Amino acid sequence: MDVPRLRSRGSLPAALAIEQGTFFVETVVARDGSVAAVTLLDGDRSQAGALLDQLRSERFEPSLWRGRPVAVSVYRLISRMEVRAPLT
Repeated sequence: MDVPRLRSRGSLPAALAIEQGTFFVETVVARDGSVAAVTLLDGDRSQAGALLDQLRSERFEPSLWRGRPVAVSVYRLISRMEVRAPLT
């Protein structure tokens, strides 16, 4: 089975207000490549709203099984940590 690929390359928008944190997310990709569902499996729900909305708008090349498109679940770990140089 092929793994679904994002149709548009790029990262999540910088305007996304995730200060710090790690999010484990399940994305269900439908047979047509649209996102059928996004579920936060682990992470701070109060910070995840904008991230989940952005993930719901993604589009994928559908996965194929024996040449036919199928729905699949994709699990992703998304993490952001701010690193600062020590003050001297």
